[in-house]
Amino acid sequence: MALTKAELRVSLLSQREALSPDTIAYASKKVCRTLSEHPHIQKAQSIAAYLPFKNELNPWHFIHDCLHQKKNIYIPRYNPENNSYSLAQLTEKTVFVKGKYGIPEPGHKSLTLSMEQALTAIEAWVIPGVAFDKTGARLGMGKGYYDRFLNNSTGLKIGICFRFQYLESIPQDDWDVKMDTIFSE
Repeated sequence: MALTKAELRVSLLSQREALSPDTIAYASKKVCRTLSEHPHIQKAQSIAAYLPFKNELNPWHFIHDCLHQKKNIYIPRYNPENNSYSLAQLTEKTVFVKGKYGIPEPGHKSLTLSMEQALTAIEAWVIPGVAFDKTGARLGMGKGYYDRFLNNSTGLKIGICFRFQYLESIPQDDWDVKMDTIFSE
């Protein structure tokens, strides 16, 4: 019998929480290297990424590489006025604040893209997930934030995860946005 989205989240998040810092660092560096070598990433000038939360793969090495190459990197920033996210530009001088879920976010002085602007401005999206499958399906935390961001986006959608999070198949709903490619260690 197939697990529900909620059951998969509980199981996979428990496994992710149990990972050692060394395991996370090793896998993160390996995935960051793969990301940096991807031809689309090498050409892209505007990339959306994320800051890690609760043992997610850490894209910092990739982000630093992109900043060194003078690429525009954008990170989600929560907007409490409308319970949504926009994308805030990250620079080497960015001052971080604590976001809604305790995730560091660029402060309010950072250049921001609305969801509408991000649809065409972002050439590549680096997306975390609780799980991904071989069809590109993504299981997130269940709030739909990334699905709303990625719906109608023209940028390449790249999911990154630990190997145990890459499954044969996961349950999907009509509104779930699929990834174009998925990288794991």
